[in-house]
Amino acid sequence: MDAQYQTTVQQATDGQSARLTITADRRLRVDGGGGTAGSPSGGVQSVQEVGALLTAAGAVADAAWASGSGSIVALLKAIAGAAISTNPVQSYTSDSYQNVAAGTATTVVKSGAGTLVSITINTKGASSNTLTVYDNTAASGTKIATIDTTGASTTLFFGNGVAFATGLTCASATGTGADYTVAYR
Repeated sequence: MDAQYQTTVQQATDGQSARLTITADRRLRVDGGGGTAGSPSGGVQSVQEVGALLTAAGAVADAAWASGSGSIVALLKAIAGAAISTNPVQSYTSDSYQNVAAGTATTVVKSGAGTLVSITINTKGASSNTLTVYDNTAASGTKIATIDTTGASTTLFFGNGVAFATGLTCASATGTGADYTVAYR
């Protein structure tokens, strides 16, 4: 890695933070001004100073940097791993899914609360077909989405998911319904 090492290290104090990015030319950038490590200017620090700036991230950052791996990626992975192990987030091993055959009018995908992850249109519908998704155990009530199924086969992802409280029901209307798959948790 092309980096400029300096003999004095700027120490971070409580409450200070820096944003790390890796540029297209694979240089580490510590935001605080213009430039990149290797050609610092403004508030950008050298790679050697990154260790000091991350001291607030805990002993894991220092240990990872001191390990001599020489890899920014290894350092960032170690920090991320420590953050996840000390501040675990809820995770799921896999999503559930249900495939619905073409021509099916209404399907209760799940009863009770959950999260809609995606809908994949496997085989498009015909004649202005739409698929309406409800937060309910019937084809009525709170509408989550209405999808035109007559376009090309596609997958619609709902970001981090869309929560539903009562249930998840899909209803096909007008023309022959599409073959589709609903992913949920």
